[in-house]
Amino acid sequence: MLNRLNAKLYTRLHNNKMNIALQIATFIPFSQYENGHNQESNASLMTVASAGMIAPIGATPHGCRLLPVGALPVGAVPAPPQFYADDVFFIEPATAIVFSSDGIVEAQNETGELFGFDRLEETILEIVDSGNAAVIADHIIKSVKKFAGHVEQSDDMTVVVVVKI
Repeated sequence: MLNRLNAKLYTRLHNNKMNIALQIATFIPFSQYENGHNQESNASLMTVASAGMIAPIGATPHGCRLLPVGALPVGAVPAPPQFYADDVFFIEPATAIVFSSDGIVEAQNETGELFGFDRLEETILEIVDSGNAAVIADHIIKSVKKFAGHVEQSDDMTVVVVVKI
């Protein structure tokens, strides 16, 4: 999908000195995935196509890990037909997947310090055991705003959380 989108929009975006950052994620119950593995697993396969977005974070009460994905934003380069690829991840039950814009990790406080990935992961771990996507997303936004204090927001702060139950 991203390859077709880039092919159709590249000239227009390039001429206007613009690009589009986006991620597309799909979840397939592992029981529906036919590859000879245990069909009774409660896990899911997550497929992510990413263009210019930061890596999502997979989190459980035991820890966080960045899920490596990505390529340049749509419209950034006249990419060859298969430039964008899907990345596939095995997602166990009770895993929260946190998608966020760069405005979260790049939020700054009064001294110019970035919120950063380490602080984002710490923030997620404080609340991930709730198992509630809305609670996790709200906690992240509130933590970033508290960290930034009175510093004016210079970028969007978008968080989407999906919890595999």
